[in-house]
Amino acid sequence: MMQWHVRAELSADGDLKFDGAMLNGTPVDLLVAAVAGCFSKSCQMVQEARGEPKTTVIAEVTGTKGEGSPNRVGHVRIAWSLPDLDSDKAARIAKDGKRICTVTNAMSCEFEVTEL
Repeated sequence: MMQWHVRAELSADGDLKFDGAMLNGTPVDLLVAAVAGCFSKSCQMVQEARGEPKTTVIAEVTGTKGEGSPNRVGHVRIAWSLPDLDSDKAARIAKDGKRICTVTNAMSCEFEVTEL
């Protein structure tokens, strides 16, 4: 089964770094990297909205190719860590971060393909 994997680490001061398959630069690698980066930034947005200091967010995202046609990413797994927070608080932030993540929300959208 084909998979794409990338790790994003967003520091408390906003420095976002990627590593993993995304360095190959295929479109799906970039999509998975976008999920990791957007999820991380969304978690920090949640912290900011709650008046809390931003902390480091780590997201490891794996996309798995769906079976059959059409070709697509069939499943995305976001494994996250907010190492500076207790587990209950971190879980609430991750849940809300996923809820407001523009990229993951966009992946459920309807697509329109038109001629220029």
